[in-house]
Amino acid sequence: MVGRIQMFGLVLVIGMALCGCSSGNVSSGGGGTGGGTGAAVLAKLGTLGVTPSGGSWVVAGEGGFTLLAGGTGFTSTSVVQWNGTALTTQFGTSTDINAPVTAAMIAQPGTASITVHDTAAGTTTSALSFGIASLPQPP
Repeated sequence: MVGRIQMFGLVLVIGMALCGCSSGNVSSGGGGTGGGTGAAVLAKLGTLGVTPSGGSWVVAGEGGFTLLAGGTGFTSTSVVQWNGTALTTQFGTSTDINAPVTAAMIAQPGTASITVHDTAAGTTTSALSFGIASLPQPP
C-alpha cells in the first residue's frame, strides 16, 4: 500500500509533467526598460514560492496561499501581478515581496503568468510561470 503522502507526491509529479509545469524554484532573466537619463535600476524577478511549503506550484482547487516573490530591485511601489492583475503586495526587502492569491485564482489547472510591476518607475519584470496542477480523479 502506498502511503497518502507518497501518493500525493507521485500524483503531483505526474500532474506537473502533464501540464508542462516545473517543480522547485523557477528562475528567469528579468528586467524591462527604463526611461529618462542615467542608469535605471530595474527589478528582476528570480524565484516564486508558496508559504509555508516553499514550492513553486499548487494543486487546483486548494485554498488560497501567500505567493513569495524573490528577486532584486524591489521597492515599496512594487506590485505582484497574476496574469496581469495587480495583487495586494506587501514589501519585505529589496529582494522579497509577497502577495495573497485567492482560491478562486487557482480553481482550474493551468499556468499563471507572474510579473512584478513598479508603479513609480513604470517598469515590469519578465514573466515567470507558476504551475497549477490537477489531481487525477480516483477510479
